[in-house]
Amino acid sequence: MDKTFDEAIAGIRKAERGVEVREDIAQGMEYVKQYAEEVTGQQQAALQAAQTATGAASTATEKAAAAAESESMAQTAATSAAQSARSASADAKSAGSSAASAKAEADRAAAIVSTDKTLSVDGAPADAKAVGDALKGIKLPIATATTLGGVKVGSGLTVDADGTLSADSALAAYPVGSIYQSTDPTSPAALFGGTWEEIASDRVLMGASRSHAAGTTVKAGLPNITGSLSETSNNGITSPFRGNKNAISSIGALAVTEASSPYCGFAGYEGSAYDISFDASRSNPIYGRSNTVQPAAYYVHIWRRVA
Repeated sequence: MDKTFDEAIAGIRKAERGVEVREDIAQGMEYVKQYAEEVTGQQQAALQAAQTATGAASTATEKAAAAAESESMAQTAATSAAQSARSASADAKSAGSSAASAKAEADRAAAIVSTDKTLSVDGAPADAKAVGDALKGIKLPIATATTLGGVKVGSGLTVDADGTLSADSALAAYPVGSIYQSTDPTSPAALFGGTWEEIASDRVLMGASRSHAAGTTVKAGLPNITGSLSETSNNGITSPFRGNKNAISSIGALAVTEASSPYCGFAGYEGSAYDISFDASRSNPIYGRSNTVQPAAYYVHIWRRVA
């Protein structure tokens, strides 16, 4: 191109020959093409720059989110560190208190060892370890009502792992084989512990003897009921019934009452007839009070400890 864009436009307007017009138009179009290429290049560059900016913005957003998360984590770590610091401070104070307490106990033990001849060890240094070693070999005297000393754990007492002594006096009062009675149906196992069985349903308890050992049972029973009738003559000699000429005596549960009879004076019989009745209560008033063998009783729940 040997003309400027303006010269090519002016040449088109002033040209007299078609060749000149075509040349100027061609050069003008070359300018247009060049401009269009430059604009297109700039647009592509702008688009690429926009894409780059968008990527940069996204990256910046991600970095900002990561920074925020890092800041949150940093704040959490700082809080945790502060708590750890406070805990460490408290532990340090506790350790200091424990150390002071341990030293006080050591000093107290050392004072005991140095003043109580029953606990002293010749040449032992006054520190906690030495005092502990010294106390291991000490044999305490047997404790009494007036003397402080060693004791043994007896029946009804338990010692926990931490040294706590507990009294189980309720269960200790009922060794295996004991009888427990109550109007409350609750098993004594729920009250005192141990293993129990309910016994003696519809039975009464009786004292053991040589003929009846403890733990055995006996069936219900009554003594035999007896009675007899006899006729005694006036001269004291027994004879068959002869009406009112003889006296009839009764013994035990039998009774004789005089009654009229159609047989009076028949076939050699004369006088009155007699009715014979049976009533056990005449022998003992206990009969007739119950439909079964029933001693005087008060009903309760009876349990026997088996373990």
